[in-house]
This record gives sequence, C-alpha cells and structure tokens, in this order.
Amino acid sequence: MNTLGKAKKADPATDLATIPIYFSMVVWGGVFTSFFLEFCLPSLLADRNIPAIAKRRGSKFVLHTSAVDLLQIEKSASFLGACYRE
Repeated sequence: MNTLGKAKKADPATDLATIPIYFSMVVWGGVFTSFFLEFCLPSLLADRNIPAIAKRRGSKFVLHTSAVDLLQIEKSASFLGACYRE
C-alpha cells in the first residue's frame, strides 16, 4: 500500500512470480543415480515442483552427470515419462 492507502500496481521487474528459477542438480555413480531415479526424480516431477518452474519464462533445470550415468537416466521409465509429460 502507498501512503494514500491505495494498493500499488504490481511491478513485473520485482514481482517474484516473473523471475526465472535456475535449478541445478549433480548426480553420478550407480547407487546415487538409482536413488535419483527412484526417489528424487518422481518428487521433482510433482505438480508444484519442476512443472511449476517450467511455467516461468526463462527458467532452467540442469542435471550434471557422467556420460555413463546419463545413459542409465535416459533409459529409465521416470525420465522417459518426464520427456513426454504435458
């Protein structure tokens, strides 16, 4: 509210809903990759997590992993489901 008791107009430059979110995760090694696929990825794919971030223009999710572990991730059902999710 301003000093006259009127609500201020939202400023897109400072409105938190318009600020992009950058989310980064590091996963490597068979045990940790399996844990990521079984527990973390399904949780991240819940409606109010990555799908909500995806609606913010310019937001990014970056997964850092090894080439070997990337093959395991790309073959997993949860990753494939994420790729084809609307």
